[in-house]
Amino acid sequence: MRPRARLAVLLALTAAVPASAVTEQECDDDRDGLYQDLAKNRERSLRQIRAAIEASTSEAERAYLREERVEVWHQEERQRAFGDHIWRDCLRHAQDGEKSR
Repeated sequence: MRPRARLAVLLALTAAVPASAVTEQECDDDRDGLYQDLAKNRERSLRQIRAAIEASTSEAERAYLREERVEVWHQEERQRAFGDHIWRDCLRHAQDGEKSR
């Protein structure tokens, strides 16, 4: 599942599913799956950028691509941070369900 889709599912679960239907393990599993997807996407992007750098004949283009390579890491960090917020909300939702049982 793509990272944005996984985040959307997590968000929908925390907002629409009764608390008792979500477990802490599901929250953890979804977060771990998100991290795996983000790592795969990062590696794919970095491979593409490396190939573009090698194929480039312009120093200006190579410099731009090196900046893009750094941005790939920053983007992953932002997505992980967003996923962490959703994961914490999911845990709270699951814990509230445990308390209400």
